[in-house]
Amino acid sequence: MQVRHPLVEGDEDEKSWPWLAGMVVGMVAPGEWEIVVTDDRLVEGLDAGGNPVYPVCCRAAAAIRLR
Repeated sequence: MQVRHPLVEGDEDEKSWPWLAGMVVGMVAPGEWEIVVTDDRLVEGLDAGGNPVYPVCCRAAAAIRLR
């Protein structure tokens, strides 16, 4: 799936956010989802096993789409 997410921290204009690859990991509230953004440009570092750590965000259904 894809999710709208900023490429640059501090970008407040949600309408300009690109659609990036993501994976739903849970439901936060009705119509709101917790998503891991799996775009390699947003890797935040490596975990203890050397795997990339991606950002997690919460988005409403309107900010999520199938690829």
